Amino acid sequence: MYALNSGKDAGEDVAPSSARWSTDLPGDGELIEQVVLRTFELPVRSLLSPRRGRANIAFARQVAIYIAHVHLGMTLTRAASLFGRDRTTAAYACRIVEDRRDQRLIDRKIESIEQALSRCCVVAARDIRARRRGELQ
Repeated sequence: MYALNSGKDAGEDVAPSSARWSTDLPGDGELIEQVVLRTFELPVRSLLSPRRGRANIAFARQVAIYIAHVHLGMTLTRAASLFGRDRTTAAYACRIVEDRRDQRLIDRKIESIEQALSRCCVVAARDIRARRRGELQ
């Protein structure tokens, strides 16, 4: 679940303590976007529209923000900025997605996105280690 800092500076958000990945790799937004677009069968770049769009596009964008925050451990501000939104919109998106995960189909879609991103992170980490050892050019 998402978390907001309720301490002295309640205006700043923090990454969830349950995050499985903490990453700042270039292209995080593009990777999340591509996996979500394929999962929800949406047109390219539809998540980046400044407009809300149809309900299915808005929900897919909320899922993308949720994944960035909860699964990848980004702050709400960072997750929101990937899709041209603000922190309060990201917090709302996380609440909506958490509530809708009670529906089996939605939960399965989100799990498949999480698994796909986990596989990508594992492969990327392996490639980074190989580059450091000089095995990849």
